[in-house]
Amino acid sequence: MKPSLTLLTGASRGMGLAMARQLLAAGRTVVGLSRQVNHALADEAAARGATLLQWPTDLADAPAAAAQLGRWLGGQTPRELDGADLDLAVARGAACYARNALSGKGIRIRAGTARSYYLGLESTGPAVPGIRRPVRGLCVVPQGLEEGSAVELPDREFGLVTGQRAEFRFFGSTVRAGDKPGVIIPDAEATLEETSRLEVELPAPKGETPGSVVPVKLQARVTELGTLELWMQHTASDHRWKLEFGVRTQ
Repeated sequence: MKPSLTLLTGASRGMGLAMARQLLAAGRTVVGLSRQVNHALADEAAARGATLLQWPTDLADAPAAAAQLGRWLGGQTPRELDGADLDLAVARGAACYARNALSGKGIRIRAGTARSYYLGLESTGPAVPGIRRPVRGLCVVPQGLEEGSAVELPDREFGLVTGQRAEFRFFGSTVRAGDKPGVIIPDAEATLEETSRLEVELPAPKGETPGSVVPVKLQARVTELGTLELWMQHTASDHRWKLEFGVRTQ
């Protein structure tokens, strides 16, 4: 059987990284183009005995990427395909989407999240020197959730530190498609991939002192722009807080 070569863009993270791993596991030769080199992926390929080339390339600079590909092909000059004005492509797509959304006409291409997403939770119990307490992962967005949709966890209540800086950790997985909102993973650091960390100070609600822990309920929403919004509703008032980060860049 002839060896198979795959040229893969964005191979250092997200969906590109997941595809690279699948291709390498199948014995394919992979040439990955991305802004950064993923050293962990290189180690995985070496352990499998697979062939992986990683080019730190910015595809926004098309001539440079084409020149690098041409040198690798032994002097052949890749042909750049003619297309529309890329500077206007996003604006035209947004205008078309808005027109279809307002008129109710046209075909909507539905998109879902490529991963399931989890919020890191501190484990309860006394701290023991030298022993790490595992961070649990609470599923707030299942894999495949359609953009523009929201998920609520009305039956669960959580404690939120307010009035002082606190760290929020988010995790993701491309292989846990069966996890439903509310599922808790016992050890997120060992099982999931950390996608983002946010360190913020959320203002304490009226009548609460800084550093107090207040009861909240959670709602997660993935917007049409590819942003994950995590809303935390204070159960004793109408006060609520929001955290957000982009899921399309993961």
